[in-house]
Amino acid sequence: MIVCEVCKKQPATVHLTEITPDARKEAHICARCADKKGIHTGSASLPANFLGSLVAPEPTAEEGASRGAACPKCGIHFGEFRAAGRLGCPNDYTAFRKRLLPFIERVHGAVQHTGKVPRRLREEGTERNERLARLRRELKEAVDREEFERAVQLRDELRAMGEA
Repeated sequence: MIVCEVCKKQPATVHLTEITPDARKEAHICARCADKKGIHTGSASLPANFLGSLVAPEPTAEEGASRGAACPKCGIHFGEFRAAGRLGCPNDYTAFRKRLLPFIERVHGAVQHTGKVPRRLREEGTERNERLARLRRELKEAVDREEFERAVQLRDELRAMGEA
């Protein structure tokens, strides 16, 4: 546990990092000392059910019932998620898929995780994929022409690259 650098009594709950061209400084202080220094952490300004507040309102009775269907594994209703801002189990993503997708898209900008790859690796990955495709094509052609010694060499190259 990190102790506050100011009062040296309370556990540090606010962690500040200052990055300058010359150095990086870190400060670990408790919430009380942060308030005294005028550092606002922003946690007080978030609503208790921040995630639930971002989801579309409950459907009307005509749209499907006010509480909606419950998750078969944990029994949570979508309305409970909206109130608490937390799902009950991993199965809720499947159980509430239609209602969660617009929410996830609004929060993340997409519903499918694409991740990020550093530019250097992206370029290497493209070259690697092109080489793998060429080797697979050559392997198929060698087998079709019954050039089995060449096919063995190509297969071994593919295996060395982590394929086949």
